[in-house]
Amino acid sequence: MSSIHGAAGADPAAALKQARQALAIFESLGELRWQARAWLRQFDVLSNFGRTAEADQAAERSLALARQCHSRRDEGNALNCLTFHLTDVGGRTALLRQALAAYEAAASL
Repeated sequence: MSSIHGAAGADPAAALKQARQALAIFESLGELRWQARAWLRQFDVLSNFGRTAEADQAAERSLALARQCHSRRDEGNALNCLTFHLTDVGGRTALLRQALAAYEAAASL
């Protein structure tokens, strides 16, 4: 739902609130993979509303959780998101290579 609000241009606070509520649910359940995905929903909302530093922090949290639960697909998604606001072509390329390796390991191509 938070992605829908963000894409529709709705109130960023409401969209972020929903993303954070989803994260709280998954934290209470101990679901690391879904926590990683909820952090990426926060990334989407924050990025869509120009809050790039916070968005990147959310992607970093997602990446850490994806690696902790060995979800290569989610790792690739987080790495890909971390490229969105980079201006350094070398850094972006390195992250994209890591994302590709994660996707290949997950057979998600």
